[in-house]
Amino acid sequence: MQLSIREVARLLKVSENTVFRWVHDQALPAQQVDSQYFFNKSELLEWAALKKIDVAAEIFAPGPGGNGATPMLSAALAAGGIHYGLAGTDRDSVLRSVVERLRLPPDFDRDMLLALLLAREQHGSTAIGDGIAIPHPRTPIVADIDAPSVALCYLNQPVPYGASDGKPVQVVFTILAGNVRMHFQLIARLACTLRDENFRRVVLSQARPEVILAAAAEIDTAEAA
Repeated sequence: MQLSIREVARLLKVSENTVFRWVHDQALPAQQVDSQYFFNKSELLEWAALKKIDVAAEIFAPGPGGNGATPMLSAALAAGGIHYGLAGTDRDSVLRSVVERLRLPPDFDRDMLLALLLAREQHGSTAIGDGIAIPHPRTPIVADIDAPSVALCYLNQPVPYGASDGKPVQVVFTILAGNVRMHFQLIARLACTLRDENFRRVVLSQARPEVILAAAAEIDTAEAA
């Protein structure tokens, strides 16, 4: 879905001049046709998530012909699982450990997924600050799964990850979805939820799975009200 600069300004809750500035200074993905800029909604969601920029709630609503609204984060976390004690001494070995833990279909090519995750990191770190990263392929892999999932993985030790705040990463979220739109919407939903003080606290404290899931469910309920 292509968006105009006016629509992007509304969705990101900033002025059109700020959007222009982000295109030139912050690598906001855009296509220029003559003198006008156009934006891909999926790319916009990814960029906003990694930059920790707030987005309007309407961006999560299904468009014409869509496949429904973004699923509850608590349900996606329950499907993906919460995993502790992953090995790794650098970004590449950590991502290998993450891929090994993911709940994937039996015939899924884990080596291909790892290669795509590593390739995405070459275009810019997926760390969002405060020791958290959301690795994902640049072109999403859509798995043959019944429901989307978000796996939360805790590392044995923090590792350098090229984060803008310079902090090493110890918390990794990885998303699997049945379609591209759902993939990017879950990235944006997760990034928004991580701005909630209580949810972020329980995640960073490596709380028990039931505590993390309860915190996510509380936010899901509030957003649905």
